Amino acid sequence: MRARGELQALNGSMLNLAEDEDGPYWTYQHPTVGDAFASHVAKNPELVDLYLRGAKPETIINEVVCARIKVRVAPVVVPASLNKLLVERIAPLGTGSLVSFITYRSNSAVTRMLLKHRSDLRKRLNWLVSPLSDDLDVKFVLALSRHGLLTEQEPDRRTILLAA
Repeated sequence: MRARGELQALNGSMLNLAEDEDGPYWTYQHPTVGDAFASHVAKNPELVDLYLRGAKPETIINEVVCARIKVRVAPVVVPASLNKLLVERIAPLGTGSLVSFITYRSNSAVTRMLLKHRSDLRKRLNWLVSPLSDDLDVKFVLALSRHGLLTEQEPDRRTILLAA
């Protein structure tokens, strides 16, 4: 209960109590406060659980990477022990956001879990646009191939991509 009072004291200075269709939530007064918190969490792995539970999914996919993935501007590394929580938190996001996350920030284990939870992501493999070098779905196919997650029904796309 004491923490709730402390948060209320910060309302309007470092934090804002905002509300959306899901109800009230805390957000940072300024984005750099969020960056500072993410940096703090990155230095304290035991806080990653707290971060994943409290941050909005839209923020999570832009600030975290999975274990063994290197992204220059990703301050928070999610250890394998928190993969399930990560997937639970981000799985409701739109397909475009998840495809981007899988392509650039996800490892094989999390990608596998997301594909199991959101089978609709594979539908993105049906539409590739020209030029292929600019299509996020092409990069998604390459990420699935890198993780060994293309199915037997999808080898034609892999052949097309390698020929392109």
